[in-house]
Amino acid sequence: DRVVLTKPLYLKSSLDLRHEDKSISLEFAALHYANPAGNKYAYMLEGFDKDWIYTDASKRVATYSNLSAGDYIFKVKVSNSDGIWMESPTTLAIAVAPPIWASTAAYVVYALVFMLLLYLFYYAIRRYTKLKSKLAYEAILHEKERELHESKVQFFTNISHEIKTPLS
Repeated sequence: DRVVLTKPLYLKSSLDLRHEDKSISLEFAALHYANPAGNKYAYMLEGFDKDWIYTDASKRVATYSNLSAGDYIFKVKVSNSDGIWMESPTTLAIAVAPPIWASTAAYVVYALVFMLLLYLFYYAIRRYTKLKSKLAYEAILHEKERELHESKVQFFTNISHEIKTPLS
């Protein structure tokens, strides 16, 4: 239910596709009324093909499937039946948009979520460290209070022993 071409392809200089549109077929033709079957074609999708693909008038369709997100340039050139190639190829810019989960905005959201997780981890570690330090401090205070209590008990035991000794 989506219209990809709002006007004929030969009137457009670029074609914008979504990530669902991974397979495309482009048909091309050259006007040579005397001997159209003698035309030769060469095409390439810059960014996908490494070299020109040569074909004759019987197969004038370029089909590409599984295009990954990115920018491509489709180039096609033609030679007449005498073997004279045209000097500059006809081009069509093709842009395949990445899926929503691989777009720039998604990567920004991923980075923000990652930074938030790092902050939460830092906050939890910091809070845990403070709690551990506070518990260690309270344990030391408790130990000192116990030692003070034991020394008081020892002192009073010694004093009571010293008081009882002369009386006995």
